[in-house]
Amino acid sequence: ANLQAQQQAQAHQIAHERAELERMRAEVESYQTSVATEAAEKKQWLAQVETQLKNGEARLTSREQALEVQAQQQEEGDAEAREEFATYRQQMLVEFASDRAAMLEERQFLSTQRQQFMEAERETNKAMRDL
Repeated sequence: ANLQAQQQAQAHQIAHERAELERMRAEVESYQTSVATEAAEKKQWLAQVETQLKNGEARLTSREQALEVQAQQQEEGDAEAREEFATYRQQMLVEFASDRAAMLEERQFLSTQRQQFMEAERETNKAMRDL
């Protein structure tokens, strides 16, 4: 009977230890599930952040390229405007030189006319005195 009681006590002890091991196994499995779930959530969060970073970088790159294009267009526009101004200035200088030459011709003509008028007036005055 004593042996039977000892065997029952050992069987009870084994059952108790087995139950404790099962409880610990369930805890470990629960913890593993929790860790796996947390890891999956963090992985998903990380993927979202990486996507946001890529999108942000793409937007910045696009904006930088747009600024470069604007700067290039501005430079081209400035160069074109300088070229147009240089052409306009050259045209104005040519016109000014042409106008000046015409004015000098006119002045020479008027000077000649004046001299002829004054000569004619002297001759008229002389002729009047001679009469």
